[in-house]
Amino acid sequence: MVEFRPFTPESARFLGEELARHHNLKLGRRELSFLLEILGGDASRLAMELEKLALFAGMVGLGAMNRACLRRGIGGNRAALRRLRLNVVTEIVLAVGVIVAVGYLGLTPPSVNE
Repeated sequence: MVEFRPFTPESARFLGEELARHHNLKLGRRELSFLLEILGGDASRLAMELEKLALFAGMVGLGAMNRACLRRGIGGNRAALRRLRLNVVTEIVLAVGVIVAVGYLGLTPPSVNE
């Protein structure tokens, strides 16, 4: 087993900011600090949690778009109905991604930080 030294609070915050930017997530300092506190600065768990947040944000965004835009125009509009079906399938795929990420995180042993 390979052990790595734990991140300093500054390097963990920097990693969190970079990962959030990579996933197009807008996290405030307060939210990121809370997440880092819960995870103890564990980089792999931080990456998984931000990935799950990105997948969940995508699901919520598609759901909001379906409700706001597509729902109004469906009455007989085949293009809108096709778009709605595509969005629902995409939401299902994202939900499966969240479930897989949660399952993987549940099977991953915690890192050893001393």
